[in-house]
Amino acid sequence: MIVKVIFLTCLVFGKFPLGLSDDSSRPTELSEKCMSHGDCDVAKDGPTSANETSLLSYFDRRLKLDNAFMELKLEAGVQRMRDEMKRIAHCPGFVYGYNCFYLVLDSNAALSVDYFDAKALCRSDSISNLANIYSRTHYLKILRHVFDRRDETPLSFINFWTAMKRDLLSGRVLMSDGTAATYIGNVRSSLEWQTKDSRREYVYVSVWVDGASHDDNPGGYGNVWPTFQWNAALCQYPIIASE
Repeated sequence: MIVKVIFLTCLVFGKFPLGLSDDSSRPTELSEKCMSHGDCDVAKDGPTSANETSLLSYFDRRLKLDNAFMELKLEAGVQRMRDEMKRIAHCPGFVYGYNCFYLVLDSNAALSVDYFDAKALCRSDSISNLANIYSRTHYLKILRHVFDRRDETPLSFINFWTAMKRDLLSGRVLMSDGTAATYIGNVRSSLEWQTKDSRREYVYVSVWVDGASHDDNPGGYGNVWPTFQWNAALCQYPIIASE
């Protein structure tokens, strides 16, 4: 930044540092030529003054630094793309909105996964968290994914924890970042959903999986206390890694 300021000052006022004289117009001509065309080869233009040599040396260093910086950015971009492709390829569920979503299912008949267990299951791979539900399209994709896992449990339902909570004062459903959910699916029990019981803050989704297709069992939102035990967790991780 200091070099840039000095250089611009030189161009504006015609003053050059380091004892360089300003009695020639050729440095300005050469600097403009060098900046606009990248033509900093002075050999073909004949002898050069001290001003010209200094300017051309500066531009040569600047161009080398710019080229090195661009190469580093390109290399970083290629590596980032490779990492994102790996995340997509390794997604055990489905991709929606730049995130991978997948179900972690306890295949035992006994219900053994409370909210805190669900968070730990998702965090076990260090990049996942409990999932939010973002839209009706997203919700239907989740139901399809869950229904496709029906053979992995002897139970007639899969109830999975989400990252969402109910604001018991406003009645809104809040996502993990505190913003209000823009979509709420079917409610499993309107009586439980409307209760002001402070324990029923944590949102889960119930999917009955004993029908002929997932359309027969559209599932339903529910809310319960965090130590209640279900048999699954819905997890998500970002496809695009943070900077």
